[in-house]
Amino acid sequence: MNEQPRGRVSWNQATGVLTIVTFAKRGPKTVEKKELYDVEQFETADPRVARFAYKLTKHSDGKVYEIGLRDFGPECSCPHHTFNPNGGPCKHARAMVAAGFFRSKPNGVPDVV
Repeated sequence: MNEQPRGRVSWNQATGVLTIVTFAKRGPKTVEKKELYDVEQFETADPRVARFAYKLTKHSDGKVYEIGLRDFGPECSCPHHTFNPNGGPCKHARAMVAAGFFRSKPNGVPDVV
């Protein structure tokens, strides 16, 4: 079975830009989608809600998503994370872990880097 990659992530610390590349199957073709986000860290008003938080602003349309690190892992304000029936993390949360903003503890739960 030839499985397609889910995507890739790159973080440019000098520019503050996170690049998320995803792949989607469209009929017989695999389509690549590249999205750029500005990343800005901010402090949460209540550390019991999220210990660390970031704002991702998408370059193409200005949509803003907030990702906070909670006790159970990162939580994102995007529709996929909020309404995902499978309960898995969204691409933004996976990208922030992959880019090194959060690291995995021995129990697999992400933590702040």
